[in-house]
Amino acid sequence: MNGVTEAWEDTLKRIENVERGTDHLDVQLGRVLGELTDILKNQHIILSNQNKIIRKLLMILGIALVTLAVTMASGFYS
Repeated sequence: MNGVTEAWEDTLKRIENVERGTDHLDVQLGRVLGELTDILKNQHIILSNQNKIIRKLLMILGIALVTLAVTMASGFYS
């Protein structure tokens, strides 16, 4: 989240430069759109990785539950 905050602050500084007339608006907007695109790509990668981790944890939990059920069943019938 810190990287997003820094990118946003940098974007605001660049907008201020545009308002002062120190940068050309089209160049500035291109940079801002590029940075926002990079932020969105990074967020997509983070969410994708989180989904993979959650799937693996659910699989481990399922295996643990099946193992527990088999252990309990074998103890019940013996």
